[in-house]
Amino acid sequence: MTLWIVVIISLGVSSFLLSFILTPICKKLAFRWNIIDSPGHRKIHQTPKAYLGGVAIFLSMTLVIVSGIIAGMYILPRMAFLPRGITLYLTNIPQVGLRLAALIICGFLAFLLGLVDDIKHLSPKPKFYAQIGIAVLAVLMGIKMDFFLPYGWMSGLLTVIWIVGIMNAMNFMDNMDGLSSGVAAIAAFLFLIYSLMTGHIYMALVLVVFLGSILGFLPYNFPPSSIFMGDAGSLFIGFQLASLTVLNSYYYDEAPTFLPVLLPLFVLSVPIFDMLTVIGIRLRNHKPVYVGDTNHFSHRLLALGLTTRQALLLIYFTTFATGAGALLLPSLKLAGSLIVLAQMITIFSIITVLEVVGRNKKNS
Repeated sequence: MTLWIVVIISLGVSSFLLSFILTPICKKLAFRWNIIDSPGHRKIHQTPKAYLGGVAIFLSMTLVIVSGIIAGMYILPRMAFLPRGITLYLTNIPQVGLRLAALIICGFLAFLLGLVDDIKHLSPKPKFYAQIGIAVLAVLMGIKMDFFLPYGWMSGLLTVIWIVGIMNAMNFMDNMDGLSSGVAAIAAFLFLIYSLMTGHIYMALVLVVFLGSILGFLPYNFPPSSIFMGDAGSLFIGFQLASLTVLNSYYYDEAPTFLPVLLPLFVLSVPIFDMLTVIGIRLRNHKPVYVGDTNHFSHRLLALGLTTRQALLLIYFTTFATGAGALLLPSLKLAGSLIVLAQMITIFSIITVLEVVGRNKKNS
């Protein structure tokens, strides 16, 4: 296992360094090509910011994974000094090849869709239909939930809804410096810890590359940021988070309860909470769901008097608090699992009460 830790750390450092180096290059290209986000009535930033940070995240993750696959299939097997525990995993790479290809190909399509939107500003309907198409392709390539449903198409439909939902949730959260990227990094870290706890080596390898690519970008995106990842980054991150959670396993025959299957919902509860509450507010105000506004979780915290950094850190802590407890679900009996669930509900209830009180005081 020690050697695996070295491999995992090496891959994470590689994707981090690549992303860290590529991000300022993407920033220069964004200003040269005028791919920027200008200040507006629902924007927090006061000066034009470069897009294309998502390019650095996409390239660093994709290049490291593709390089790792090539090395694992054609270079490392020829090294006689490798222990058998490593070589056995290398020989199994073709068995997971289609799903790895799905992560790369469909991830590229999600990135490309976001990049086109950053440049051309697509209307909501074709963008949404394209997301569904990407999710369907991912299901056809093997990214599919394995639930106890009577028909396969039900699992496929649920997977499509999950992928499209998380893509939009991460896109919704990309409304403040360091927000979507930071929340994604925390979620990826928690999923990485879970994979290591359960011995899912392949998942750990992919997750650490994904985490490194986000962390390499985050220093440039943390407030005050110098670059945004744009829809190219948020849709790519959302697709990868959704797909990697689908490919992981959360339930075992010896598990005390079925509740471990809810682990991804716990870890990603903050972006889901943000998306659902924003949609609810827009519907209540009789406004289109797809029209942007300043009713996001982050905006509501700013309205309470928090600074940008305070709001950002509060959301980070909330993400970790609601997700970390979920790591215990596979080993907890029903009573313990319900306590973890109650903890998550309580956290969001406290936040909701604070928002309501703050809004009432503001209106009084």
